[in-house]
Amino acid sequence: MAKTSKTSSASSGPSTGRGTPRGTPRGTARRRFPVAWLLIAVILTAAVSVGAAAFLLPDRHPAILSSAKEITSAPVGIQRYDANRQISVIPTLSASRQILINTSGTVTADHSGEGLASGRVALAVDERPIVALATATPLYRDLKYGDKGRDVRALNDELARLGFGAPADTDRYTTRTVKAVKALWRGLGVTSTLDGNLAIADVIWLPQREATVSDWNGVPGTMVTAGTSIGRIPGALTAISLRDGAAENADRTITVFGQQGVLKAGATRIDDPEFCARVTASPEFRMFAQSSSSKSAQGQSSGQSSGQSASQESAQGIDATVALAQPLDVMRVPAAAVFGVDGNTGCIASDGRTIPVTVIGADLGVSLVRPADGSEPSAGPSTVSIGGAIRGLTCPRG
Repeated sequence: MAKTSKTSSASSGPSTGRGTPRGTPRGTARRRFPVAWLLIAVILTAAVSVGAAAFLLPDRHPAILSSAKEITSAPVGIQRYDANRQISVIPTLSASRQILINTSGTVTADHSGEGLASGRVALAVDERPIVALATATPLYRDLKYGDKGRDVRALNDELARLGFGAPADTDRYTTRTVKAVKALWRGLGVTSTLDGNLAIADVIWLPQREATVSDWNGVPGTMVTAGTSIGRIPGALTAISLRDGAAENADRTITVFGQQGVLKAGATRIDDPEFCARVTASPEFRMFAQSSSSKSAQGQSSGQSSGQSASQESAQGIDATVALAQPLDVMRVPAAAVFGVDGNTGCIASDGRTIPVTVIGADLGVSLVRPADGSEPSAGPSTVSIGGAIRGLTCPRG
């Protein structure tokens, strides 16, 4: 009995520390390792088989990568269009001119610091104020009530423009002219000469309303003589021409140095005297004219040219802007929607209907068009056909 008890106790003894309980046969433990490796091999084989099958089977395109449906229409937008753009213009300038004084004496005051301007005192000779006047016809004689002529009409026009109430477009020196001359002198602070007559000795004639002056001799203390030059002014603007020479079939507004004029349909040049006078009077133009005059003088001194013409085109361009005088409502459509284009005419289509249009302009892949029949764009279609929907369509010609 005692031996049996010891044997049982030994069989249930503690572990040996190597993972195999004492009393467990070694052969049994070794037989468990091949089973684990077998399971790993089976899993690897299955994974390789799935990957191979995925690689060898033909691709199936997911629904999201299927061919997109062709777009055959696009919305129509309506916008206000003025064709505003920046251009370069070439100015035509009159030659620089000498300013003559019509009296003799000693200069006692100089008022030319800010330039000469029509209706303002330029200087004083023997304490007598000399006023500058810009008239279409040069002033060359004393004028009084009852006189008649082109110079009288030019005087009336300028006094009317200055706001003194003279009768514009009249070639007679009337009572209204007398009152205007009195008002001119009174406004300048002159009270000694209020008979309403205009003495040529009291006037310096200007070919333009405002001008900077160079070579000025009206310095206090200087002796001046009637009929001699007292200074020089740069040339005035007489016309501007488009640098690219492209005419349009509609009136356009043109803006130069902040002054606006009208460029008529089909024209590439504007010579309106009123517009040219306003541009000439602008500070920006005076700076431009001074620069051009200096370059011209340098050219002459270096022997590049001799003499001086009555007018000349400046080689230096001026930045300007043009825009339609009457902005238009236009339809904004994709450029691809316009077909059968010939010049500035073409067609668009909508709901199977072909619509002749006039192409007004373009903007980043978009065409700006108007119905050729003269109807308003707002009455046109809300969508246009594109792509395959206009393939094969023809555009009827007038």
